[in-house]
Amino acid sequence: MPDNVRRDAVSASSPAKRDHDESAGDSPRVRPVRVTVDLDPATHRALKIHVAEQGTTISALVQQLVADTLESDPA
Repeated sequence: MPDNVRRDAVSASSPAKRDHDESAGDSPRVRPVRVTVDLDPATHRALKIHVAEQGTTISALVQQLVADTLESDPA
C-alpha cells in the first residue's frame, strides 16, 4: 500500500480508560436527560426552517424555552 494510505500503529500507550460512571474531574458526571416531543411533519419542518434562519438548533431552542419557563415560574 502507498504510504499515504497505510499508517503503522503508534506504539504509545492509550490513555487510561474511565468507567462509564466516572468523571474526568472532581465533580460527578451529569448526564443529560432526553425529552421526546411528537410533532406533525409540517410543524417539524417549519420549526427546522425557523431555527436554521435563527442560526440555532431545535435542541437549543427547547433548552432556552425550558430555562425561560423555569426562571419565570414563581414556585
